[in-house]
Amino acid sequence: MGMQQETLMVKLIVVLIALLACAEPASAFQVEGTVQKLDSIMKNGEAIGVGGAKVVFVNERNPEEVFTTTADLYGNFELDLDANTNVESQSSSKPTVFKLNQNYPNPFNPGTVISYELPNDSPVQLEIYNSLGQRVRTMVDSWQEAGFHGMIWDGTDDDGHGLASGVYFYRLHAGTFNESRKMVLVDGGGGKAPGAAAELLRLRASSESERISSFSPFKNLGSDRLPAVAKVVEERSYKISIDGYKLIPFEQAGVVVKADTALVFTVPEDHREDIVFLKKGERQLFIDSYVIQEMRNLQQTMHQPVKKGAVIRPNWPKRETSLQTRSAAFWDPLAGVFKMWLIDNMCRISTDGLHWTPWEPDAKSPGDCVIFDPIDPDPSRRYKAFEPRKIMYSSDGLSWTRVVRTRTIRVNGVDRTVSTGVTIESSDEWNFSLDPDERLYIATVKQGGPHGRSVYLVLSRNYEDWSDHELIFYADDLDQELGRQHIADRFADDSIHSPRYAGENNDSSVYNVDAYNMGLFRYESVYIGTPTLYHAVGRQRNYPNTVGFHLVQLMVSRDLRNWERVGNRKPFIGPARVGSGAYDLTQLIGPSNALVRGDELWFYYTGIKYRSFKYVGTFPSGQYLRWPGQDTDTGAICLAVLRRDGFVSVDAGNAEGVLLTKPLLWRGSSLWVNANAAEGELFVEVLDENGDPLDKWSRSAVVPITEDGVRQVINWNSDGNLENLKGKLIRLRFHLSNSELYAFWSE
Repeated sequence: MGMQQETLMVKLIVVLIALLACAEPASAFQVEGTVQKLDSIMKNGEAIGVGGAKVVFVNERNPEEVFTTTADLYGNFELDLDANTNVESQSSSKPTVFKLNQNYPNPFNPGTVISYELPNDSPVQLEIYNSLGQRVRTMVDSWQEAGFHGMIWDGTDDDGHGLASGVYFYRLHAGTFNESRKMVLVDGGGGKAPGAAAELLRLRASSESERISSFSPFKNLGSDRLPAVAKVVEERSYKISIDGYKLIPFEQAGVVVKADTALVFTVPEDHREDIVFLKKGERQLFIDSYVIQEMRNLQQTMHQPVKKGAVIRPNWPKRETSLQTRSAAFWDPLAGVFKMWLIDNMCRISTDGLHWTPWEPDAKSPGDCVIFDPIDPDPSRRYKAFEPRKIMYSSDGLSWTRVVRTRTIRVNGVDRTVSTGVTIESSDEWNFSLDPDERLYIATVKQGGPHGRSVYLVLSRNYEDWSDHELIFYADDLDQELGRQHIADRFADDSIHSPRYAGENNDSSVYNVDAYNMGLFRYESVYIGTPTLYHAVGRQRNYPNTVGFHLVQLMVSRDLRNWERVGNRKPFIGPARVGSGAYDLTQLIGPSNALVRGDELWFYYTGIKYRSFKYVGTFPSGQYLRWPGQDTDTGAICLAVLRRDGFVSVDAGNAEGVLLTKPLLWRGSSLWVNANAAEGELFVEVLDENGDPLDKWSRSAVVPITEDGVRQVINWNSDGNLENLKGKLIRLRFHLSNSELYAFWSE
């Protein structure tokens, strides 16, 4: 580029910066606030922000001035009380049109967020071009679900090379929709707005699906950097109302607000029993009886995922013989790939979830349980690795920093500040996940308990301060009884692998069932547990351990403390058949989370062919050998696939079945179901709290469901807009014949 072109480019950037700086004048009357409630999960009496709470300010001197906003993930909100009134600042709970938003911040350095909205599931391409029309970066090239999406661009091309400052264009192609916008990459920090990229990353639809869609360009700037605008010092009085998921509606009059006021509202939570609190977009499953008042001619059926085989196998050239994981696969929006860490502390990446390759062969994490954290406002803590003796975080998954706790101690009459790493007591098994809706870090660790190894729960809100251990799962007497039957069935079935030298190692005095490991994760409206139960069959020759096998069960909880077994304790994932070429013959370590892929849930779990080995000599100075005939490659990462929401269905045969829900606190304007009615019919009617039908939403007015689909809307022939029922208690009555119902929800 010549000197004249460079000068012209600099002038263009200066003009654009000036125009953008003047585009939105600073408000003379801005209010910030926080909506919070008492923390009912951590049980420490502290308050936590309420994400998605709707906040309304009404000017008491002029009631026609109404200002509405929605709190962000942390319960924080902003309102410009000099802005146009009677216009809500939020987007709808679900996009109604395709939309490509202006990137923010703009101009920028080093990063900016590009956000867009999809009204329905679509193939999406998001690409970046330079001023010459040359494509320099593909941000997205995949099928995406309807909702709000955001991607961070760090100013690099597809090869990771930094690009020169200048004007760039980004183009969104989704279905038949095409739109482009302009942005400016500048040198230095002129366009930098700390934290903005992290906040906009949270634009992706949450279970409440109400997130702030506009951000003040001055939010993160000090007052000395605001444009010179004269501020009028005055007071105004407002009536403030707050409503949100599982909150008692709050209203307070006579709230005096001054310019640049910061307010904090503590709103009580609604603890009414026998009421199901609906959250827009969050699916209500039938995995337990939580939403069910009564059923007739119906049965609940647990479904096992369909095994697809090993997707990550040992690498022979690198002398790998067995691979295991205690992590779940996740989509990394910064890199545009799926990632999963194995217990070798190395990450594998994939573009399709099926074909995996090493990410950075020379880089290892400090732990084998790694998640991507989109909710932490600090981008340096985007990745989190959980290992009970060394909890760490990272901005890129490559360089890691240990979490430390600082405290003051008194030594010889002098106060000293000391820093220590965060540690959690555990034996050799643990699991880790994030509940983004509750902003809760969840870990399970293994310790002793009834019948041997048991599962304990530890929780954290900030990844630094963790709760005390709480016993949540152990194998009970019924497990011992069922375990003996499992052992007998296994030895009687030649198609299932039995411990080596079964006759010698089959020792009934050793028979025992205990908890080896348990994945625990949030899925829609429930917490799912995948406990791995170890069945000890006999003693390992010359070695202080037992031989045996694993079965993975399914559990469900609504509060993380009270758990219910699913499917009468039958295996959720069981062993593969001998001779099938599969790895999961004997040892199965259950999945740590579920990966939502369109209409399916993908579970990645560890499959190991054998448990026993030949030990020669006296422990611990002896030698490990394989038994004759055992394969050299013994362990791999396996994939099993389940219908979305498909853990349990409510099924009806030829005779019509009826399901009546408990009272539901309604939110939303439409009702959706996940159901298979391809061979029958499904009707839904809306009742009042007492069970009396409502005319507009009666069975005679509803259009029956007669197809198979994970996302089907319920329509009524009459004027059946369910928006009119918002905030009211209703019941739903489902009528099924030759159908399966998996879930329902509101939008």
